[in-house]
Amino acid sequence: MSRDGKWLLCRLGSVWFGLDLAQVQEIVFEPSLISLPALGRSVAGIMEWLGREISVVDLSEISGDGQPGAERRQVIVLQAGETAIGLLTDEVGDIIPKGLGSTIEIDPLLTASLGSVDDAFEYNNQIIFAINPRQLYLSIV
Repeated sequence: MSRDGKWLLCRLGSVWFGLDLAQVQEIVFEPSLISLPALGRSVAGIMEWLGREISVVDLSEISGDGQPGAERRQVIVLQAGETAIGLLTDEVGDIIPKGLGSTIEIDPLLTASLGSVDDAFEYNNQIIFAINPRQLYLSIV
């Protein structure tokens, strides 16, 4: 895990995630989502962002916490390679330097099951899972 840059922390249920701040495009509060149930439980729907439609992912299935499709309050729009993807969250937390938390070794089987999680670190007695937006996008297409 690179120690350069900053993390934006966000929470879904009781699980905290770290997003590379350089990939965060915008935080949309009270988003208007169009539900598309046929896309599966991990896709909350689509929303219009800067004149185009983007997929919005609900990580409650990955985190095992929270209710899929619950009334989440904000969407964090992330750059995922050439495209953008929205991440539905319960709470937007602190912005912290990447070197602040101590890295935690993740079991390769857990990494494979989480799919879009690159790494993990500890911050304020919480385990933070680092999300890779490109892998997150690829997991839903």
